[in-house]
Amino acid sequence: MGRCFTSKSEELSTLNKIRVHLPIRLGGLGVRELSHVRYAEFIGGVMDGIPPLLPQHHDDGEHHGKVNKLYVEHWIGENCLTSEHGPWSKIISRNESALGYGINLAFTSMCNEYHTMIPDHENNLSSSDVLHNDSSFAGFTLSGEIKQGSITQCLSKDLEDAMKEHLDRIYTQNEEGYFHHNMERLSWYNTDEISIQCLRALPNRDGILKNDIFIEAVRCILGLPSHILQPFVDEHRFIGRNATVVDAHGIVVKNAMLINGDYHRMHASIQSLIIDMFKKAKIWAIREPQHMFHGLVPAEILKEYCDQHAIKKFIIPDIMTYDYPHRERSGRVILQRRIFEVKTMRVDSRMNKYNPRNPSGRAVEKRVAEIEAHYTKRAKKLDATFAAGNNSNPFLSAHKSYGINEIDSLVVGHFGEVNKGLKQLICSLAKVAAESQEAGNITPASSTDHKRKGAYALFKKRFKVALDCVVIRTQTELMIRRVQFIRRTKEAATQAACAGIHGSIAGKMMTRIIYFDHTTTVTTPLPNL
Repeated sequence: MGRCFTSKSEELSTLNKIRVHLPIRLGGLGVRELSHVRYAEFIGGVMDGIPPLLPQHHDDGEHHGKVNKLYVEHWIGENCLTSEHGPWSKIISRNESALGYGINLAFTSMCNEYHTMIPDHENNLSSSDVLHNDSSFAGFTLSGEIKQGSITQCLSKDLEDAMKEHLDRIYTQNEEGYFHHNMERLSWYNTDEISIQCLRALPNRDGILKNDIFIEAVRCILGLPSHILQPFVDEHRFIGRNATVVDAHGIVVKNAMLINGDYHRMHASIQSLIIDMFKKAKIWAIREPQHMFHGLVPAEILKEYCDQHAIKKFIIPDIMTYDYPHRERSGRVILQRRIFEVKTMRVDSRMNKYNPRNPSGRAVEKRVAEIEAHYTKRAKKLDATFAAGNNSNPFLSAHKSYGINEIDSLVVGHFGEVNKGLKQLICSLAKVAAESQEAGNITPASSTDHKRKGAYALFKKRFKVALDCVVIRTQTELMIRRVQFIRRTKEAATQAACAGIHGSIAGKMMTRIIYFDHTTTVTTPLPNL
């Protein structure tokens, strides 16, 4: 792991050492040794190999097994399915039985590990019905039933869920010695299922990541210092107009004040990707429409609004669509007008939204509330400016006519996490894309995708992987580009950050990069503000 992610064992905190072994679905890296699952594999192998061969008793009589009864008695001494004191009680009590010793050792070790992570007062409330303390029922429930599916998977899943609960408890209690830096706390609390999709990315157009970007992505997920900035943190180096000292995690580098802040590139990439998702779902989407109030506001008021020259007074969402399908409770599907606002976030230097203590909510959800309030405020301001005295509030009413939540906020955070609305949008677009005629001939990537509704699972997985890879790639590239502005002295850093701002064309007309696809870029000048 150290060679892959350029991290040493002593660099990992107690939380990260546990987190590395968690599966991806629970916010880990999925890096597990065979020794971590050996006990579950052993019990699962016993359950797969012995009970199916034994005669079983049913209400309609006894069904003979695949092994002669004499061989069964010679092997384990008694049919485990007919024991009254536990299926494995006899074989465990026999000191000379290596099988009994293995069952007892494996199951006892897993139960001890499980109950170490789950406090005593929660043991009785635990959801696990296979990790009890009675090794004579190893692989069975206490009622003697065999759970459907893989026993190995059931045991491993319960242990992994217990590890997840253990890390959540560590985070809540904020115990000393478990963290090396507040960024580890932030990453654990804010990462979600989208944040770690880059680990599942295949080397294709959507998911290809260069080595340095992939390493930086993993270190960001774990909250570790940036390997890109390692040469600059040993000594005091400065960046930005305010000549701020460069930090190990790159927070200052990403938030430094520079000419042409360069944040629009990440915004435009995510905006283009979401529009591509709309295209896959056969939904017509418009990029940055300037006339979202057309047909919704009276003509005389709208003319005065359109004749204004200050572009900053316009309300221009990032994406607009007229035929977004919405399913009502009755089951009827209607087509709605919807507007979407794309926002990106970074950990701010003061850590206001990304609170390393016990926050009341995730940073991306806090940003959603700000976006909704900002759009409502601007619509009210337009009513006060162009429709003073009109009690119908035409601009605010037109704004509220879009969709259910007025404005649909699509927020992407520092760790690749997204808000609830963007997750719902991905699921909705994947479902619509899966119902299209072109999706009928799509071959599922695996048998598991086929069991999960085939094309829908394939589209959903592809959307999530592509989104996370774009976020991670643009976040890392932002830092790589800004490395060029790091200087040894404060004066040099200020001069580099302000270079060309006075009297130059670049200072008067900033450019905006719009991505129409993953390979072509077009540069257009912003209007004179």
